[in-house]
Amino acid sequence: MKEYIKKNNTVMLIVISAILMGIIIGAHSAARLAPGEAKGIYESINRSVYESTAYKAFIKSLQIEFKSFILLFICGAAVIGAPAAVFYLGFLGYALGFSVGFLVKYYGLLGFFAATCAIVPHYLILIPAFISLGVISINFSNKLLLGERGLKDDFWCYAVKALLIAAAVFSACIIEGFFSSFILKRILSVIILKN
Repeated sequence: MKEYIKKNNTVMLIVISAILMGIIIGAHSAARLAPGEAKGIYESINRSVYESTAYKAFIKSLQIEFKSFILLFICGAAVIGAPAAVFYLGFLGYALGFSVGFLVKYYGLLGFFAATCAIVPHYLILIPAFISLGVISINFSNKLLLGERGLKDDFWCYAVKALLIAAAVFSACIIEGFFSSFILKRILSVIILKN
C-alpha cells in the first residue's frame, strides 16, 4: 500500500486537491445563495422529507453515484480523459460542500448534526472510492495518451479494479438509502416541526 501511494503520490495529490477545492467552492456557494434560491431549495428539501422512502432514497443514490462512477470510468478509457476526470472529481466535491454548507447555514446546529449523521457516513466510503477510481482513471488515460504497449492487459486490470471500487460504491449507496436517509428524515422532521 505504501509503495502504491508513493508511486501515485502526484496523481493522488491532484485528485484530492480537486475534491477539496470543490468542497470549499461548494460550501462558499451555499453561503452566498440569494434568499429566493435558498427558499426554493429549503422548500424542496422539506417536501422530500415527507415524500421519500428508504427504497426510493437507495434507488436515487444508486442512480447518482453510479452515473458518477461510469463517467469517471469512461474518462479513464479516453485518450484525453485525465483532465475531465479531475474536473468531474472537483464537481463531486462541490456537491458535497454545497450540501453540507446549505444544511449548516439554513438549519443551524441541527443542520450540522444532520450533515454529520446523514451525509458523512456514506461519504467516508464514497470519497476514498472516488479518489481510487480517479487515480486509476487518470493513470490509464495517461497510458493511452502515451501509446504504451500491452494496453489490453492493462485495460482488464483497470476494469477489475473499477469493479472492486464499484462494490464499495454500492455499499455506500446502501448506507445512504437505508441509514442516512432515515436519519436525515428524522432530523429534518424535527426542524420542520420547530418552524
